[in-house]
Amino acid sequence: MDVNLFGVLLFAIGMVIQAFLMLSGTLKKEDWKGFLIAFGGGLLGMIPARSENLNEYNLSFHLFLTVLLGASFFTGIFRHRLISRIGARTILIFNILLLYLIYDRFGFSYFLFGLFLIPTLITLINGFSGIDASFNWQVFFYVWFSLIVIAIGLMHFAFGDFYQIFFGSSGNRESSLLSFILAGAAFLYIISNVWYVIMLMPMQAKHQSWPERRRNIQRHMHLLAHGYVWQKGDWVGNLITVLIFPLIIFLNYQLKVFDESIFVSLIVVLTPIAAGSILKTHDDGIGDLNQAGLDDFLVYK
Repeated sequence: MDVNLFGVLLFAIGMVIQAFLMLSGTLKKEDWKGFLIAFGGGLLGMIPARSENLNEYNLSFHLFLTVLLGASFFTGIFRHRLISRIGARTILIFNILLLYLIYDRFGFSYFLFGLFLIPTLITLINGFSGIDASFNWQVFFYVWFSLIVIAIGLMHFAFGDFYQIFFGSSGNRESSLLSFILAGAAFLYIISNVWYVIMLMPMQAKHQSWPERRRNIQRHMHLLAHGYVWQKGDWVGNLITVLIFPLIIFLNYQLKVFDESIFVSLIVVLTPIAAGSILKTHDDGIGDLNQAGLDDFLVYK
């Protein structure tokens, strides 16, 4: 199995860069402990299984497991400070990107397009009606956003160039440097959104009562509602997004301005950063931080 060690290194560098970007403005002196735990937890992935001997050691799989565990430990430790500030326009952009990737990977699949039809229509309606001005809808849209990010990650990584980093040759290595770094950054952001979905699942931890689990879910819902920001009367900007962003995707597809792997990673990495910068000072008053119980962890107050 051909392992691109240089590509893996660049992928890991991208993850580290993204980690600092996601914690930008909130870094504390004691955070080195969290980074150390995440790094050490990731290295557990290099430990061979009992059934593996030196000749059977699958380096590709263990390198992938290492970055997966490292990203998971990082999001588990810093999850309360990684919540993105998003709005209707952010979800529209990601929703359009998701539909493009479905079509690009699978063609016009009635099953897949039908699967995402209803939440996509609700997202479109929301962009021009402002139904996201309520607590429950904000929770719904943040969960839908996280699911979109996860779906993009599965298609972008499982069926894209990401596979080549860990399980195949990279082709022209020089032209893939930026792609590898951006893939690592996007991967960490995707893993963080997996956490926000998992925390809403009605699964009780060991020795946890159902009322306690329900309270934790309610607290988490307040965190998600706080992360989602309602923007009054923003339908003009949303209309421009719906018209222009598909055109940008089409032009990039035709003109090959960016390689697709770079293009998708750029959208995944930069869009939440841009949205967070715009919405940083906004607060719609929905999502009680006291109810979430996470005041000390959040970036935006």
